[in-house]
Amino acid sequence: MKWSLQRVSASQALPVSVADLKDHLNVAQSDSSQDDKIESLIEAAKERLERDIDRILMSSTFVLNGPSFVDPLRISLKPVTNVLSVKYYDTDATLQTLDPSDYRFISSSQELVPAIDGEFPSSSEGMPDSVQIEFAAGYGADADCIPRMIQAAIKLCVGKWFYDPAQEASSLHSQEAGYRNIVNNLMRDSYP
Repeated sequence: MKWSLQRVSASQALPVSVADLKDHLNVAQSDSSQDDKIESLIEAAKERLERDIDRILMSSTFVLNGPSFVDPLRISLKPVTNVLSVKYYDTDATLQTLDPSDYRFISSSQELVPAIDGEFPSSSEGMPDSVQIEFAAGYGADADCIPRMIQAAIKLCVGKWFYDPAQEASSLHSQEAGYRNIVNNLMRDSYP
């Protein structure tokens, strides 16, 4: 069964402020000549970290489309903060919205399941988007909501790229090793 995921909205805030990164990089706050470069590197580091840990940092809304219900239906992105709607095309190919009382989202396992003693309805066959789950994910809408360990990983990544854009200096290898260590810790099931 093939499922597709589409981000439909996202917070435009950065997970670490340019001012915080300037402090980390020992760049004077009054020197704005590097601000665009630093902002771009923060965005790149955010994308890298999201991919490396399979988590969404800034609040975003997604739609997960699939051919039919499965029980349980696991959402691989973390942290899901809210299931906004569950829609499906019924056997007559009419779009229906499942009542929230007909399903539960178990946040600890990231699974959408039918309500207790219930089951998911039958959906139209042969449509790749018979089931459409809209959900919100992310730690929050601004940098204050981002866990400090995640911010530390971004700072290490940006520091390496800022001071070694060609990735040639072995002296910055410790920053990459530090980043990898944080990523390994974030990948543990026990991390929120």
